[in-house]
Amino acid sequence: MQFGARDLVSLALTNQDLNCSSQHASPRSDMETSDLNQQFLQGGSASTMSGNGHSSSFSVNGRPSSPHLHGVPSKIACINGHSDSSLPFQPIPLHVTQPGGSNAQHDPNIGVLLREGTIQASEHMHVSKKSRKDPQPYHTFLPQHSSHAQCPESAHSAAGPSPQSPIQKPIACVNPPATSSWNGILNGPQATQSHAHLGALSVNSSRPSAFYNPAQSADLAARRLSVQSWGNKQLPHVDPHLWVIMEKEKQRQCKTIELVASENYTSQAVIEALGSHLTNKYSEGMPGARLYCGNENIDLIENLCIERALKAFHLDASMWGVNVQPYSCTSANFAVYTALLQPKDRIMGLDSPSGGHLSHGYYTPSRKKVSGASIYFETFPYRVDSSGYIDFVDLERIALAYRPKLLICGASAYPREWDYSLFRDIADRCGAILMCDMAHISGIVAAEQCNNPFEYCDIVTSTTHKSLRGPRGGIIFFRRGRKGNKSAGDDVIHYDYEAKINFAVSHATQGGPHNNRTAALAVAFLQVDTPEFKAYICQVLRNAKSLAAALQKKDCKMVTGGTDNHLMLWDLRPFKLTGLHFEKVCEKCGIILNKNALFGDSGGMAPGGVRMGTPAMTSRGCVEEDFEMIAEFLYSALQIALKVKKEHGPSQKAFLKGLQDNQEIEELRARVESFALSFEMPGLVKGT
Repeated sequence: MQFGARDLVSLALTNQDLNCSSQHASPRSDMETSDLNQQFLQGGSASTMSGNGHSSSFSVNGRPSSPHLHGVPSKIACINGHSDSSLPFQPIPLHVTQPGGSNAQHDPNIGVLLREGTIQASEHMHVSKKSRKDPQPYHTFLPQHSSHAQCPESAHSAAGPSPQSPIQKPIACVNPPATSSWNGILNGPQATQSHAHLGALSVNSSRPSAFYNPAQSADLAARRLSVQSWGNKQLPHVDPHLWVIMEKEKQRQCKTIELVASENYTSQAVIEALGSHLTNKYSEGMPGARLYCGNENIDLIENLCIERALKAFHLDASMWGVNVQPYSCTSANFAVYTALLQPKDRIMGLDSPSGGHLSHGYYTPSRKKVSGASIYFETFPYRVDSSGYIDFVDLERIALAYRPKLLICGASAYPREWDYSLFRDIADRCGAILMCDMAHISGIVAAEQCNNPFEYCDIVTSTTHKSLRGPRGGIIFFRRGRKGNKSAGDDVIHYDYEAKINFAVSHATQGGPHNNRTAALAVAFLQVDTPEFKAYICQVLRNAKSLAAALQKKDCKMVTGGTDNHLMLWDLRPFKLTGLHFEKVCEKCGIILNKNALFGDSGGMAPGGVRMGTPAMTSRGCVEEDFEMIAEFLYSALQIALKVKKEHGPSQKAFLKGLQDNQEIEELRARVESFALSFEMPGLVKGT
């Protein structure tokens, strides 16, 4: 864990009690944590700038610093002058003094930052602070892996060279006023950051000529500091119980084989944008037309995201528009219905047991309405045939009789290509708007490795976190511009989707967009528009074919006989096994997939198959031979499931009891964990 002077002092200055116990408290852990956490829980380091411009650092118990872990504070804080046993580690006490030995808590101006302070590691931590009459530049630090360059030489004191610490590098040098209120606001004026590939960003860092000087009474300063310190505490200190659960989830993700077709691992850059200060801003409305002021930078971010979304899918902005605000694809779909339909208008989508999504409108066999589409609109499904392929003959017959206003192509569990030209022909013949929900295959579409829905559809929706590897959310593309001739004359009509869809998203179905997600999505689209992403998608497709073929060699039945995309459906009915039973066995063994209804199933609670996908494990670096090993694990899990069913019976209660203390499951789980841990987790620094 790496940290700078601000982190040290802000954690120490709590309730004006700056004197910590003189007894050194050794780090320890009172909670069960995995070996992935031990390096953090047992050791830490600090590095900061001293007054002469040199770097100083320390380690705990002689251990070197562990790799940087975002969102986890250092183990050096004292809470109200004493160590807190409720934390998942024991803090090292700090002792903060000023020159001359006076106690720092008597100085209300010390704030939450030190300018050019010196932090030394010993039984006490000594922090010296230069005179406020002569404020010096202070520095902000980033971990070693940051791409930011060091401050210009002119920004450093002539008394010493630029810091040479390999652990931390200064990225910002400004001259803030001496008042603590200025120092406590994000290190004063925005720091100047140098990027080798972007050039320097010019930021005026001079002190305002008439800066507000707050009252200096001890009471006011104490109250100000109390509020500031409350907002600056990091998660393990504020909520150690939740933090431990989050760490356990990180361990679960690292130790399991993720085969859920709708899940993926996003990049470090996307995670950083998601965890940013952009979440603080309320921005209801569209760029340039917000309900609140102060959105000039948010507008820039959202417009950048829109531009990159169109570019990622190779779309002409004069012919296509996009709304990037939906919270999910289900939200995006319902916004389209709200924009273009009236209550009780008719929708046709693929039936759920045939692979369709619930948001396209679904009734259970008992006629229960299970989505907004089926609650507020009239829906009628089309289906696949016994081969697992869409039955276009039946689709055409139903559509011409039912006359839907909206025809949806797209699914959550369809392993084959989509013939959008046939859908377009049927939509035109029945007078329907054609919408594609490409939630699962959007990454494949962007990489141009499948048929393109934009060539035929009027509306295209998607999630942003599946094969796109972005943050969780939804997106709506819509046609704009000239639609066609009204008749043989010169009159033309234009698509009118844009204003209707934008209003349906904001304000009819949603409030303000999640700006941190918008920024993260902009990052994801930038990454999608690269040769590396196309290579990733090609590997996803190769891996899917490899996994399906390996299972078929073991006489396992794949619906439609294989796959054209990232997912496959395994029909377990020949083994007289339900998808629910197999899902539970796999979960116990560390293999995560999901039960899935197949054509002919009467319900989704105990369906006849499971769905598997390759994007997540491909993101971790798996290739074809690795998926052949995964097929071996799956087949072993199948044998365990069949044995448990034979010994304990088919009832759910008896079957689950047979999974407890099962030696074969424990042995397979150990093999699965060993396999999974050999592949790094995207978005996490190695060793954290």
